[in-house]
Amino acid sequence: MSEKTSVRKDRHIIAKLVCVLLALVLWIYVMDSENPDWESTYSSVPINLTGTEDIEIDNGLTIYNGYSNTVDITVKGRKNEISSMTADDFTVTADVSSITEVGEYTLPVTVTTDKDAEIISCSVESVTVFVDKKESKTLELKTKYGELILETGYSLGELELSVETVTVTGPSRYLSDISYAEAAIPDLGRVTSSL
Repeated sequence: MSEKTSVRKDRHIIAKLVCVLLALVLWIYVMDSENPDWESTYSSVPINLTGTEDIEIDNGLTIYNGYSNTVDITVKGRKNEISSMTADDFTVTADVSSITEVGEYTLPVTVTTDKDAEIISCSVESVTVFVDKKESKTLELKTKYGELILETGYSLGELELSVETVTVTGPSRYLSDISYAEAAIPDLGRVTSSL
């Protein structure tokens, strides 16, 4: 192989490398400075119920179902803004403050963000909550022992409670099913020394 052919091949390789490098620099420039539109979806964003204190104070009501709802949100915006977003950048709410009576309610969901992004879609438009009267009930406190095996020579003494009753507060539909409270003594297993 002649020296001229070798120099030509070297120049071709260098030219190809320069082209690849320029293409990479151009791509980085376009992605960074031109900053194209981008879409992204954020899953399992929790829905916060607002106004729960208002209905509790004003009407003696409480929400007993509807707290664990989530949504999936798709947004569109400039790539550098979208790529830095997380589910924490969204506020998803359903306002219960207008509820005045016991029942089942379907409330609209509102999605907001303080980032420069357009909300394209939300997986749900409404959430269903169940509302009941908030009541209190005083219950007798009983005890229940977990697993306990006493070695020979040991005996179980009397359990002394510092209180005899407890007061629970919640939806009346659940309180009517509760007849007593229970203080559970954890499993102690095989007892081989004084406790």
